Amino acid sequence: DIVTNGINATPNTASVGQTIDFTFDAYNDTGGGSCSYEVNSVQVFLFFPSSGVEYQSIISPSGGIGDYFNWNYDVANKTVIGLNHTALPDGAGDIVTVRALVTPLASYPQFRTIGVTVLQYEDGPAFPSNNPDNDNGTTVVQITAPLPIELSSFSAKNTECNIVVLNWETVSEKNNDYMEVLRSRESTEFVTVGKIQGANKPSGASYSFTDNNGLVEGAEYFYRLKQVDFDGRIEFFDIISVHNECDGLIKSISLHPNPAIEKVFVSLEGFNVNDDVTIIVTNAIGEKVMTINNALINDANELRLNSLPAGIYNVKIAGFDELTSKRFIKID
Repeated sequence: DIVTNGINATPNTASVGQTIDFTFDAYNDTGGGSCSYEVNSVQVFLFFPSSGVEYQSIISPSGGIGDYFNWNYDVANKTVIGLNHTALPDGAGDIVTVRALVTPLASYPQFRTIGVTVLQYEDGPAFPSNNPDNDNGTTVVQITAPLPIELSSFSAKNTECNIVVLNWETVSEKNNDYMEVLRSRESTEFVTVGKIQGANKPSGASYSFTDNNGLVEGAEYFYRLKQVDFDGRIEFFDIISVHNECDGLIKSISLHPNPAIEKVFVSLEGFNVNDDVTIIVTNAIGEKVMTINNALINDANELRLNSLPAGIYNVKIAGFDELTSKRFIKID
C-alpha cells in the first residue's frame, strides 16, 4: 500500500521571492500486503492557479525516494510535474524536501496574494492490497506580493495654458527604482512623458511633475503612473484625466498664514506664465499700503509685514476685478 504521510510547508505564508520547503514522507506500507511499483510511480505536482504567477525554479529534493526529480513545466496549466524514477522505500521515515521559488509576471503586476497547491502523489498499478485513500496528499500555501509602492493620492491640474502639473504621494515604498509618467489622448495608447527617481522611503514621499510638452489647447489628456522595481518588475496605477484649457482657467488667490505676524505668502492660480500680475494690499479703510509688481506665478509671493501695524488687510490683483479679494489679519 502506498502511503503519503503528511505534507508540511515552511513557511506556510511567504512573500514572492522567498523559498518554500515542502516536506513529505511517501513510502510502501509493507504491512498492508506485497506489491510492486513501476518506474515513475511517484509524481509531485506544483500547481500555480493564479495567472499572476510563473514557474521560476524548482530545486531538486534530497533524501528519501531519490536524489532528483525530473521536472516538466506545463505552460497551459501552469503546473510543474516532477517524476521520480525510483521505487518507494519500505516503511516510513525517509523525508523528502522539495524547494520551490515563485515570482510575479511583469504582465500581471497588480496581484497581492495567490494560492499554490502542492505535492500530489500518484501510485503505479493498483493492486488488490492497495488502499487509494492514502495515496495522495495536498497542501496549500499563500504567496503574498506586497506592492513596491502604495499611493495615497494622484492628481493632475491645468495650472496654465498648455501646462499640466501632476502631484502624487506614497505612504510606503520598497524596492522602488523609478516612476514614469504616461500620457494619452485616447486613454488607450500611452507614451512616457517623464521619469522620476523613486525616493524609496519606507514612510513614503511626495512627487511632482510638470507636463508642458506639446499639449493642445482644449484637449483632454489621460495620465497614469508606471512604477519600476530595481529588479525590473513593473506596476501600473489608475488613470486620471484633465482638460488643457487656456481661456477658461479659473483665476484665484490664496494666502497663509492667517493671522500673520511677520510675513504672509500669496499664491496665484489660473494665470498664464506671461501674465503681468500686480498684487495690491490695502488696509481696512481701502488705503493702498503695499504693491508687488511682476508677482510670481509658479511660486508663492512673500509679503513682509514688519512696517504694517496690527489690523485687517485685503489682498487683490490689479486688473482682475472679478476676483474676490482675500483678507488677512496682522497681529503683533
